[in-house]
Amino acid sequence: MNNNTEDKKQDAAPAGFGEIDDETIRADIRLEKVLKGIREAEGLKADKYIMQFCHANLSLKQMITLYNRFGSIRAAYNADPVLITAMKELGSEAPERLLNVRNNTDVDDEWEKISGQGIRFVSLLDEDYPERLDKINDPPLGLFVIGSLPVSTTPAIAIVGSRECSAYGKAVAIDVAKKLALAGIDVISGMAAGIDGFAHRGALNGGGDTFAILGCGVDICYPRENLDIYTRIKRKGGVISEYYPGTQPVPFNFPRRNRLIAALSDGILVVEARQRSGSWITVDYGLEQGKDIYAIPGRIGDRLSIGCNNLIRNGAKAVTRAADIIEDLAPRYLRVRNMQKKEKLYTEEASPALTENEAKVFECLESTGSGIEEICAGCGLNADVVIRTLTMLEIQGKCVKLANGEYAKKL
Repeated sequence: MNNNTEDKKQDAAPAGFGEIDDETIRADIRLEKVLKGIREAEGLKADKYIMQFCHANLSLKQMITLYNRFGSIRAAYNADPVLITAMKELGSEAPERLLNVRNNTDVDDEWEKISGQGIRFVSLLDEDYPERLDKINDPPLGLFVIGSLPVSTTPAIAIVGSRECSAYGKAVAIDVAKKLALAGIDVISGMAAGIDGFAHRGALNGGGDTFAILGCGVDICYPRENLDIYTRIKRKGGVISEYYPGTQPVPFNFPRRNRLIAALSDGILVVEARQRSGSWITVDYGLEQGKDIYAIPGRIGDRLSIGCNNLIRNGAKAVTRAADIIEDLAPRYLRVRNMQKKEKLYTEEASPALTENEAKVFECLESTGSGIEEICAGCGLNADVVIRTLTMLEIQGKCVKLANGEYAKKL
């Protein structure tokens, strides 16, 4: 078959596609039917054009509107500028953005350029497109990926929280994420400074997969302080964005990307959050999507704990150990149940019983941190014995030394 014939076949309009409801584009039966029809008619031949619709920042509704008008993705992209501009249903700005991209981009060259940077584009027509995104309001037209994508058959928990976290928050994020990873659970976050970054780090330390959903292009490491995490995630998980490569991390992008962090997870854990926190945006999306909401309880009056304590008061599940989440996921995932059994056997064989002094000191530790004098007063041992005992508990993974010199019981 020659190229001309192939082009004509690609441009032919499949029958039977209606308009998308103006109020919502949830992945209901009608939307699924439309997307199924596009997949059957065009498949991956349309991906390089959909990538440029992403470049022009078009929504799914706008793309389907163009598709219905011109009969195919390719024809919609190459349509007469006068006809595109006249389509009021696209809004006032979308036609200009699309035509600007067309005038300054060669579709084939751009596809090769992006691929040459080690970036994969997965459109919503692709079988690798995450199934969890099919069911949200306004799913992205496609994702830019370095590494891999999470799959719906693997359990996943989003961990979010304050950028300016405490030493306690850091320790909890790393510890919980590591234990989730050991249980076979993916960790999803946004690679922001603070809790996000420490959650990724904990998952990597546990040998698990972790996925960073960015508010900029996947070719940009933001913030730069997380460059080591960014590099490691590309090999053990994936760096993912709906934004075109080269897109800078402007404030508007981050609330919008939070819907993807929520969507790609089974539940959302908030580690530390102020009363007014960006984490609430992720939680709101999670509630809308029917996700489980978890929160780490904090000290009364602590500004970094107000948000978490409020969430718990409003119905979020309080998490005092990683097992609280693991036990929720185990009934849904055979993978988690198998890892639970393996971890239980390993723990029983490898973890010796605490000595008398270790048990005394361990009982005096708080998850938020305890000072040496406080521990001595609580257990009745002198400082030298307490310090030696704390060292042994650290080695066994029972406690962690915080940046302020205090010791905290590990969850």
